[in-house]
Amino acid sequence: MAGRTGLEPATSGVTGRRSNQIELPPRSRVQYRTPLVPAIAGPPAYRPTDSRPISSLREGNLSSRAGGEAVYVRLPARDPLESRIRAVLREPFEPTGEAGRGVDVRVVGPAELNDEGPKLLRRLRLRHPQTPTVVLLPCAASAETVRDCYQEKAAEVVFTEELETALPRALFRAVERARTAQGEEETAAHMALELGSRARKLAEALDQLIGAYDETLAALVAALDSRERETACHSQRVAAYSVLLGMRIGVTDRALESLYRGSLLHDIGKIGIPDAILLKPGRLEPGEWEVIRQHPEIGASILGRISFLGDAVEVPLAHHEAWDGSGYPRGLRKEDIPLSARIFAVVDTYDALRSERPYKAAMEHEAVVEIMKEATGQRLDPELVRTFASEPNSTWFRLSEAARSQGTFAAAMRACLSEPGR
Repeated sequence: MAGRTGLEPATSGVTGRRSNQIELPPRSRVQYRTPLVPAIAGPPAYRPTDSRPISSLREGNLSSRAGGEAVYVRLPARDPLESRIRAVLREPFEPTGEAGRGVDVRVVGPAELNDEGPKLLRRLRLRHPQTPTVVLLPCAASAETVRDCYQEKAAEVVFTEELETALPRALFRAVERARTAQGEEETAAHMALELGSRARKLAEALDQLIGAYDETLAALVAALDSRERETACHSQRVAAYSVLLGMRIGVTDRALESLYRGSLLHDIGKIGIPDAILLKPGRLEPGEWEVIRQHPEIGASILGRISFLGDAVEVPLAHHEAWDGSGYPRGLRKEDIPLSARIFAVVDTYDALRSERPYKAAMEHEAVVEIMKEATGQRLDPELVRTFASEPNSTWFRLSEAARSQGTFAAAMRACLSEPGR
């Protein structure tokens, strides 16, 4: 019989029977002490009525049980050390006669390693990445050989001169680490599934929130349209135009969304203007013009109280500023005017001239573009006008038609991205 393994014997669950115990974590990663009972795998074996296990001693797998779960050890085939290894493993364990269904840890002997060298370990690792390998080497093995084995991910290296004392513990450590790693992988996979589930729920909640935002915007725009019927769909058109012009000059998607919302609600401040002035059919008096000129600041005040519309304040506040500084309410000029407000001023001028009003007829696209070019350097940003004019009439007509049915930023983006030739 081989020498002692260093494992202390302890009483098993069978009265009057003692067996060695070894701490081996099950696949659930819960560690506990339990007797390990190995078996040498071969043809399916059976257990007699007196419960004494039977198995053949054919080469193949040795298995043990931890909490009812089998652990299979693949022995080196046709190795001079095979019988010695079996003797070592039989001492702390008892055979059960169960056939192995897989391998939990593999033992590679010196004979196998001499045939192929450390590259054998690489081949085994690639073929069975979940199975740790314990390598047996003679004490005469060089440090380079030991290093090469570890570089090829050997779980343990055991010298044959210390086989009886070191091999059982090396197998234990290899299986323990492998099961711990597998448990961590299973935990990571479970967490990934859980995170995926939560991400989907978060996306659904975000969609609902965006839907609520869109409903809020629609309600505010409807409130404007209810007062100025002749400008129906004007807000939707200029919002879509603003998105396209912003895309052409490289505005980011997030800034485009703020631009869209600000353009959609550019005249929200008119809610605070009395109907007698806002809807007056005739010419406004100077005092009435002063009241009208307050609507940008009123609009900024309204939107500033709504958290998700905070970034959209620039357009309502500055859409009446002029490139030459003659605008209101703050008299800003050139690049001091926020880019979003400069973009809006261009598309708002275009839509106003292209739309029919009680006091004027709609103008053709080409005539409107010429008027806008004449206004460059005065009310409008010259570079933005050039970019706007480079788009064909069909582009703006298509967006105008789409604006009749679209009422969200996502719909406006789709309409802009679907433009022919883009």
